[in-house]
Amino acid sequence: MTKTSQAEGKLKSSRVVFVSKATTWAFFLYAPLVSFILSIIVLPGHVILLPYYCIAIAIRGKAPNFLSKWVQFNSRGLYRVKTIKGDTCKGFWCLYYIYAGYIIAFVFWNLGITFASLIFPVLLIIEEWRVITNFIYRLTFGYRGTIINDEKETTSKDPKTKSKVITEDVVKEKVKKKKKLTSCPVCGEDLGTETTYCPKCGSLIEG
Repeated sequence: MTKTSQAEGKLKSSRVVFVSKATTWAFFLYAPLVSFILSIIVLPGHVILLPYYCIAIAIRGKAPNFLSKWVQFNSRGLYRVKTIKGDTCKGFWCLYYIYAGYIIAFVFWNLGITFASLIFPVLLIIEEWRVITNFIYRLTFGYRGTIINDEKETTSKDPKTKSKVITEDVVKEKVKKKKKLTSCPVCGEDLGTETTYCPKCGSLIEG
């Protein structure tokens, strides 16, 4: 037997897969997403039927027809994979194709969530940059320097706040005037000490 015939015999007995341009485009465009969504939908059925798959393959030597069709749909239909003999995985390789795909999808799902979660520290820095800047500034220079703060002073527009401020100002002004009075405004009696009523005429001393 020549080397050429031996090589042809090996090719016929083995499963050779061709990765074409269609497979490449399918992999980078739609195939992984569609395959993952469909796999999640049929996952409960595959988990329940796993013992049946193993028993059927062990007894018959090949996978059930619907399992083979599912593998062919994923490989040929979605990923556009071609083989020399036109078949896909046989026997227990069907199980590897399905369940290993779930494991790989789960790993990539976790990695995707991890990379997506990295955006939250960036958003935190953008939102609370002033707090973080002040904290780092204090750690670096202590409390001797001026803390960065560019918040503008705003006047409150709340009516209750305005009324409270006006009342406090009136009370303070009255206290000042009361302290300045040294004589009775009615009779002119000299007030030696701070008092509420005039000791001579009994008039109320108000500011």
